[in-house]
Amino acid sequence: MSAAGQESCGAMDGAVRRRLLAGLCMIFIVTCLDGTIISICGKQIMADLDGLGYYSWLTAGFLLTQAVMIPIAGKISDQFGRRPVLYLGVGLFTIGSMMAAASFSPDMMVVSRAVQGAGGGMIMPVSNAFIADIYAPEDRARVMAGINLLSTLSMVAGPFVGGFICAVTTWHWVFLINLPLVAVFFLLTSKGFPKTASEGRKAIDYSGMAVLSLLILAFLLAFQFYSSMDALQVMAVAAVAVVLLVVFVRIENKAPEPVMSPSLLRRKAVRLSALFMFMNNLGMLGVVSFIALFGIYVYGLSEMDCAFLCIPLFITMGVFTVLNGMLLPRTGYRLWVMAGFFLMGISLTLLYFFGTDAPITAVIVVMSLFGAGCGALGSTISVSLQNHTPKDEMGMSLATVSLVRSMGATLGAAVSAFIISFVMDSEMAASPFAYVAEETGYSGTGLLELATDAFEQIYPGITEAVTGFFGDGFVAFGTVTGIVYIALAVLGVLMDNGYTVSEDAS
Repeated sequence: MSAAGQESCGAMDGAVRRRLLAGLCMIFIVTCLDGTIISICGKQIMADLDGLGYYSWLTAGFLLTQAVMIPIAGKISDQFGRRPVLYLGVGLFTIGSMMAAASFSPDMMVVSRAVQGAGGGMIMPVSNAFIADIYAPEDRARVMAGINLLSTLSMVAGPFVGGFICAVTTWHWVFLINLPLVAVFFLLTSKGFPKTASEGRKAIDYSGMAVLSLLILAFLLAFQFYSSMDALQVMAVAAVAVVLLVVFVRIENKAPEPVMSPSLLRRKAVRLSALFMFMNNLGMLGVVSFIALFGIYVYGLSEMDCAFLCIPLFITMGVFTVLNGMLLPRTGYRLWVMAGFFLMGISLTLLYFFGTDAPITAVIVVMSLFGAGCGALGSTISVSLQNHTPKDEMGMSLATVSLVRSMGATLGAAVSAFIISFVMDSEMAASPFAYVAEETGYSGTGLLELATDAFEQIYPGITEAVTGFFGDGFVAFGTVTGIVYIALAVLGVLMDNGYTVSEDAS
């Protein structure tokens, strides 16, 4: 950041700062609301578009393009300022929302979600860097906790709004409700935006951006289609990824302004933040992606009932988020990271002991503990990274960790689908209904297509069988993820015990 930019931020009027923060909150509401609405309405949307097999792509399509745009947006915002990048991101997200509302096929819906993801990828790192630009380190924990609480409330409202929309009107309004909030954002941020562009640093790393984008897409797409590849194809994709990685590192070492400097990994804060964010989102997105289907198929809940099933998670998340913002400056980072991962790990391992025959109250307990863990982590990792990143590299550093977090989220949807599908296929093959899979061609989570009255009449008992297979798969995923989270809780001891701030980040 230029000296002038830092000075303008430091001298910013309090009313202007609050107005800009309020505008930024509108975007957080839109993105968080959009996520939980999709988790509730996604099945109905894809069923209406005759594309239930594309269900996982509602999330994966968004996250793929998001991952590509995150590092590019973060670096460009360091060079040319936050406002133009943020405005472009919001514009793309809005266009994607309108395209999704007008979708008439599963292919168009996936493309629309990809456009939304590109916009979201620009919004994520820039908005976090913007908060670090206008707030001092001692205020960031409080501000980030407030934003996390708002995001939590938006996620709480999402299932209700989504369930209500699907019940009283068409799902198209799930995307159209974004437009008024976007309008409010532009109104509140139209004046007073601080100038944060760096002086004399306008070289754009086009080669690095292109190779990095190809590397991200190759890695994530290969993982997404892993189950349909043979050994030779997997080896070929792995070889391409290795070559792209080597080329990217060489480009970045020579680039005057690298889009993602290899030197970032020398910083402890970046390494730990990347690891914790990656693993946190890998497990969380798996849970969020399939908890609605778990409630619908295993417990026979409606979409609206599934919304209520998510409420305990968001309530405990909100409570612990507030506590995190209040106490983080006093307790330091380590306590919250260890407590957060431990609570999340214990909650998911309980699924193994409860099983799929447990009453719905057992699932509520699991969701409550999981939400408490998410809230305990709260803004701890983000604030720690902000407080240990130089001002003129804030966008790039936050974007790097955001990219890793996004990749974890993308892989989370894929890993959860892979584990659940593996369990379902294995149990289906060992069941009396093995011939049904061969006759119909369904496999993995696609076996849930058999859980209909039409197939039940042809194959009596098939509904109970495939829903049981799905429940076992979800429990298996939760158990594995829970064990990993407990291990991460132990690694949390590597975080600073106090509320430390580096000199160049203040």
